[in-house]
Amino acid sequence: MRVLLVDDEPLELLNLRELLMNDHQPYSIRMAENGMDALQQLEQEPADLVFLDIHMPGMDGLTVLKEIKQTWPDTEVAMVSAYDTFAYAKEALECEATSYLLKPFSTTEFYSTLTRMKERWTTRMKLNPVVKQTLIEKSIFKTGNLPDADSWRSEFGFIPDVIVAVQCTHPCWQPIFEKHIGRLKGFLTPEPVGDIHVYVTFSQQLKELHEGLMRVESEIKEDRFYYGVGVSADLSEAYLTAHQHIHEKDRSVVKQCLRFLQENYALPLTLTEVAKAVHVSPSHLNRLLKKEVGVTFVDILTSVRIEKAKELLRKNYSIEAVSNLTGFNSSNYFAVSFKKATGVSPRTYRSELG
Repeated sequence: MRVLLVDDEPLELLNLRELLMNDHQPYSIRMAENGMDALQQLEQEPADLVFLDIHMPGMDGLTVLKEIKQTWPDTEVAMVSAYDTFAYAKEALECEATSYLLKPFSTTEFYSTLTRMKERWTTRMKLNPVVKQTLIEKSIFKTGNLPDADSWRSEFGFIPDVIVAVQCTHPCWQPIFEKHIGRLKGFLTPEPVGDIHVYVTFSQQLKELHEGLMRVESEIKEDRFYYGVGVSADLSEAYLTAHQHIHEKDRSVVKQCLRFLQENYALPLTLTEVAKAVHVSPSHLNRLLKKEVGVTFVDILTSVRIEKAKELLRKNYSIEAVSNLTGFNSSNYFAVSFKKATGVSPRTYRSELG
C-alpha cells in the first residue's frame, strides 16, 4: 500500500514513518515537506493513503486536500494538526478527509485512524471498479440516469471524452497496458463492455496516450494488440468510433491472411504458421475468419486450393500434378475434397470442359 506523509516538520515526518514501520505491513512510504512537493510526488505516482498536516508554509493542507480529492478521489486522507479548532476539522471532513488527528496523538489513535483508512480504501477498491464501469456503460449505451460532470469528477477525478477500445488475446496484456498507460489519469474497465475492454481518459492526454499505446503494441508481439480510439464528449459516439477502428484492423488482418493463402496455397500450411505470418495468435485469427468471412481457416484454405485446381485442370494438367501443385497430401484426398466442393470429380470436371 502506497503512503505519502506530508509535514513541514522533519521530526513529525520521522515519527509518522516510524509508526508505519512498526505496523509491520508492506507499506511503500514517501515523504514531502510542503504541499507543492506533495502534489508533485502524487503526479509522479499516486498514493493510497495520505497523512497531511494542515499548517504548512506556502500551500496549506486544506488546499492540498481539495486538490487530492479532485484529482485522486480514491485516495484516503487523514488531516494532522496541532490546532484544536472546530472550523478546521469541520472543513476537512466536508472535503472528505477520512479523519482529523490532533497533535500530539497517541499510538492508539494513530493506528485506529490507519485501520479505518485502510478499511475504507479496501472497500472503495472493491466497489469502485464496479461503480465506475456502471457509469461508463450508462454513458455508452445511454441507459438510466446519465452521469453529470460532478459524478465524473467524484468517481474519476476528470470528465472523460476519450475512449480506447481494446481487444487482445495475450494473457498478460493488462499488466503491460498498465506499465505503459498507468501513469496517465484514466480507467480500464475490469470487464468487457460488449465484446471489448474500454479505457476512458480525457483529450488533454491524447499525445501521451498514443505514445503509450504504441509502446504496448510494440511489446505484445505474439498476440497482436488491437485498439481503437474515439474522441467525443458523447461517450456513446466515442465508443462507436473506437469500436469501428478495431473492426477496420480486423478486416486488415483478414485481408493479409487471404493474400498469404493466395500466394502460398501450395505449401503444407497450418493455422499456426499463417497466424505467425500475419502477427496474431492462431485462436484470434480463427475467430476473425469466422467473424469476417463466416468459415474456418481450413475451409478457406481448401476453397483457395480448389479454385487453383480448377485453373490447372482447365490447362489440362494431370490430376496427380494438380494435387501436388495445390498442396493436397495425395491424389485420393484431392479427389475427395474436389468432389465435395464442386459435386463432381476432377476427371469429370476436366472432361466436361473438353
